[in-house]
Amino acid sequence: MAPETTEFPRLRLVTSTATDGLRPEPAALPRAAAPMALVPRPGAERRRPIHLAMMAGLAAGAYAVSLAGVTALQASTDRAISDATIPTSDAVDLLRTHHDDLEARLAAAAAAYDAAAARYHGIAGDLLTYEQQLKALAQTVTKAKGSATWVPASGGGLPSVGRSAAAAPRPASHATTCASGKPCP
Repeated sequence: MAPETTEFPRLRLVTSTATDGLRPEPAALPRAAAPMALVPRPGAERRRPIHLAMMAGLAAGAYAVSLAGVTALQASTDRAISDATIPTSDAVDLLRTHHDDLEARLAAAAAAYDAAAARYHGIAGDLLTYEQQLKALAQTVTKAKGSATWVPASGGGLPSVGRSAAAAPRPASHATTCASGKPCP
């Protein structure tokens, strides 16, 4: 069987019956053509890349629109959060008021405690004096108790004391003093 030939621009495939497959063979390279001169089209030198500027403008516009959308969503979320925190701020204000009242009551209690402590210190000083006076009184009572032991317990009274002088009338006195603030005569 004769081999089949298929030509491609750079390869030529030959089918061989011996290998039953395709075997590439180098194709003849085309000859180098004469260099071609590029000739600009008329009006091409004035063409500017306006399409690039338009694309940049459209991209910036799309970015601005997306930022505006995100800002609107954020504003609505912030508004919802603010509306949800109004009861919390009212509770904080109420807590602050109760705290101030408690602080005022604690200050009043501290002032009352300080006054009571000052009175206690005053009483403590007087208490020492009273204890000394009680000690002296106890000694006096002990002495009196010792002297009263000779009194009979059977109900007999103390011996009577007689008067040695008779009672005499008192003389009348007509003296005045300036002690009451009245002018002396």
